[in-house]
Amino acid sequence: MNSHHNRLGLDAAKRVAARRKNTVFNKIFHHNGSGGKLLWGLLHVKIIRCKKLRNLDRFHAASIIRTGRVDKSDPYVVAFIGEYRLLKTRCIDNDLNPEFNEEFFCPVAHVTDKIGFKVFDKDTLVDDSLGNYFLPA
Repeated sequence: MNSHHNRLGLDAAKRVAARRKNTVFNKIFHHNGSGGKLLWGLLHVKIIRCKKLRNLDRFHAASIIRTGRVDKSDPYVVAFIGEYRLLKTRCIDNDLNPEFNEEFFCPVAHVTDKIGFKVFDKDTLVDDSLGNYFLPA
């Protein structure tokens, strides 16, 4: 099949998505013109480590009373494309320089200009943000 036939197939898919009001396909084919790229296929992501994270747990009185020492942040990483969560690493307790070494294979079909990586501190009630990074698509 040549590129002309592929283009016709893509145009037909766009028309069908619009006609059927399919929200998934409309998000893929009719993005808001942000200039993003279509990421399509299997995205291979490896989260290796974080360095010199902030310690947001140092003032938690309950942990000091329970353990007799100052607690450290319990980080984990989440990756997003827009509102879609691609992955979440395991939480590593009491570590400001965590080594994750986790690999993910994420199916994607998104128009985007970036992939967001957010690091959180796991807490009992609400997880606190330790930082984020945006990788251009």
